[in-house]
Amino acid sequence: MNLLDSAWAEPIEYRLVYQPADERTVWWARAMSPKFVHVEVWRLLDVGYWLALQPYHDFLTFNLVEGEPQGVVQRVQARRVRGTPLAPIGLKTCVTVAKAALGLRNPWIITPLQLYRHIASNNGVI
Repeated sequence: MNLLDSAWAEPIEYRLVYQPADERTVWWARAMSPKFVHVEVWRLLDVGYWLALQPYHDFLTFNLVEGEPQGVVQRVQARRVRGTPLAPIGLKTCVTVAKAALGLRNPWIITPLQLYRHIASNNGVI
């Protein structure tokens, strides 16, 4: 990414942490890829300390976590552009919350695996 890419944007580095299904997983997760049922957004605060945005079905929580994230970890450089409204479409899911944090406006990305593939296809820069 060069300086021109960040004009009118707030680039921030995140880690997306993809989790497998667990006993609390909702019924629709049975149709998803087993390693990509849930996604969380992590941001490094200081060496070894992360702020984790962890969306659940009925609430959002932020946690200060010591140690490295566990699961499938994807590094993301998000160039969140100011001035373009973000209109949420659909239910609040872990993917829609992650997309809002990243400033990703693609309405066709609805599963954690689709999010992972989209970011991977752009070499971790969105």
